[in-house]
Amino acid sequence: MKYNQFAKIINERPSSIYYEVTNPFVRYSSGVYKGDVSCKGQMNHAILAVAVDMVDSSNYASDDSEFIVAKNSWSSQWGDAGYIKLGKTKINEHCGLLRYTLFIK
Repeated sequence: MKYNQFAKIINERPSSIYYEVTNPFVRYSSGVYKGDVSCKGQMNHAILAVAVDMVDSSNYASDDSEFIVAKNSWSSQWGDAGYIKLGKTKINEHCGLLRYTLFIK
């Protein structure tokens, strides 16, 4: 799946993302999370994609202008009031973004 395809789905309905959580993810507090280069591609957590902010393109973002907003289940004390902004990056893809998603048609 490509970013632009996933963005269209999220704009219609929330979708689950299976993602590999590492220490930098656990410590996330704000801003756009670009991923962790130490990801091994071993998904161990699910988050809910609820919104997108990106152009209709499959290109990676070189800045913080494009991301997917996801809700985590760890309470509103974690991250940015319980949410994380996952940047449109190759590293985030390796950590699970777009690799394993679940949505209802």
